Amino acid sequence: MENTHKSRTEDTDRRSAYAALGLPDETIALLHDYLSACSNLYGICKVRRVLRLFNKQNPPIEREPFLQFIDIVRKEHRFYSVLGQEELFEDAEPTAPIDREVIAEHLIIDGPEDYLDLKDEQADKPFYIPNKEDLLRYTDECYVEPTRQYIALHDFMAGLKGVDKEAAAEFMIDLSFELRHFFPSTNAAVDLFQKYAKRSFRTKAEVETFVSLWQAFANHLRVPQNRGFTPNEIYNRMK
Repeated sequence: MENTHKSRTEDTDRRSAYAALGLPDETIALLHDYLSACSNLYGICKVRRVLRLFNKQNPPIEREPFLQFIDIVRKEHRFYSVLGQEELFEDAEPTAPIDREVIAEHLIIDGPEDYLDLKDEQADKPFYIPNKEDLLRYTDECYVEPTRQYIALHDFMAGLKGVDKEAAAEFMIDLSFELRHFFPSTNAAVDLFQKYAKRSFRTKAEVETFVSLWQAFANHLRVPQNRGFTPNEIYNRMK
């Protein structure tokens, strides 16, 4: 009973804090969606960039209520965190509130190593900026853009003897997650195929087709390592 009462009190306090911002409920809900989408698409994204992006695609809001909104979010449990460098590293200088980062939870759950690896991968790459509708699709952490390469690989899986459509769909979700976060090797992709197909490849042609399709899909997938760009896009921009 005590925990239930505490939870209700926290919910009441949170609703009061949001109400005090003077922002419409629809705006607050949309701000949550932008934070979630940016964490899923980019992995790491500064608070100032979220505000800039939001104001570009919506009726703009002022910096101060936005930062107050962020302070409330920082006390909540979500699939991302909003942190300053001093909260990640003991010897870091305090970060200005507008320069704190929205960080996907999986990057820091076991320490800052994965966060640092992604920062290195991103380096000085530009940010991919989708339109509002496309960006908000990424509020779903499992969302993957249905490119023709995605469809080709899915249809190949679904068309194999002994592989049902449900298994093909689950394979695509799992493979997409692995590609966006870990960039698996060809062998790892083959292992994933065998897990969902529940069999090994039966011919050399089947192997070659799978490898060709999964590599094409990987090269056209939007990944945090490229700040939302696909490997093909970032290669063409940076070469």
